[in-house]
Amino acid sequence: MINPFIYGTSIDNANFIGRKRELEFIKQTLNSKRHLVVISPRRYGKTSLVQRALKRMHLPYIMINLQHVINIDDLISQILSEAQKVMGKNYGLSTSEDSLAEVFSLLENIALLKPGFTIVFKNFQVIKELDSNIVMKISRIIKNQTKTCYIVMGNQEADMKAIFEKKKAPFYYIGEVLRLGKISHEELSNYISNKFLSVAGVQSSREITTKILETTNCHPYYTMLLAANVWQILVNQGLIKNVTELAIEETINQQDLNYERIWVSFNRTDRRVLQTICQHKKIFEDKSFPTSTTFSAVKRLMQAGYIIKTEEYQLEDPFFELWILRHRIFIIDSNVESL
Repeated sequence: MINPFIYGTSIDNANFIGRKRELEFIKQTLNSKRHLVVISPRRYGKTSLVQRALKRMHLPYIMINLQHVINIDDLISQILSEAQKVMGKNYGLSTSEDSLAEVFSLLENIALLKPGFTIVFKNFQVIKELDSNIVMKISRIIKNQTKTCYIVMGNQEADMKAIFEKKKAPFYYIGEVLRLGKISHEELSNYISNKFLSVAGVQSSREITTKILETTNCHPYYTMLLAANVWQILVNQGLIKNVTELAIEETINQQDLNYERIWVSFNRTDRRVLQTICQHKKIFEDKSFPTSTTFSAVKRLMQAGYIIKTEEYQLEDPFFELWILRHRIFIIDSNVESL
């Protein structure tokens, strides 16, 4: 049997869950010829959402992942390569910094021939790593274009705000901003329980789904990961007792060496912050470190993607949180200590 739970890749139409409000927002933004900025923590489904919206609108587009770009020459090469796929022809532009304006001009010309042509940049928060002035250069170019639509996606709130929302930012108010949250509990629950019906029955499907969502807190990626592992156990071993707990243990064990490697890379303050968050305590109420030191650690961990903030601070990976609780925390006189 084919495992119906997909994670770690773009989701096709049959497995896409919810996001009706977000899809409508994207549709209205692009129909209004406005650019779009999508911000969310990692693995919330930005790419799948944007691709679904563009395909539903039948818009031609190219997508560039800036984490895979090493310098400006490479950026130009990748844009040209993707543009050639759309147009079915080769463009003889040189790959030099002076060609940056020229390649963006080419994109505008393509938009004249293919209305609705959209450029999607993934992981835009790393753009400054290519060149300290590139953000200003690209913003000047885009502001002078009228036919091409741009969608930029990023997963570091502070860096994206610095580029798009501060008054002196180069891309200030260049387009609409969509902050992507988690998929609703109801939509995830219905989808997961329906997928489990064939291997677990009605009652067990509901119980399994409840436990999965309690563990992952509705994080899209980790929900599908755990559901996929539960499904595999059900197919291989049948409906066994505590199947979800077994899948959780297997998931943590699979990542044990990786979690250990990550843990030893943290300094003492980072570890203390993570331990405090895992215990659902207020991190700035811990006076064992100066507030400024704690604040720096939180900022560092958020930039690295290890913690996120919704209503409160939490670990991005719920299985890493469970690993920390089980292997890196013990209590002495109500004080958290590192093992």
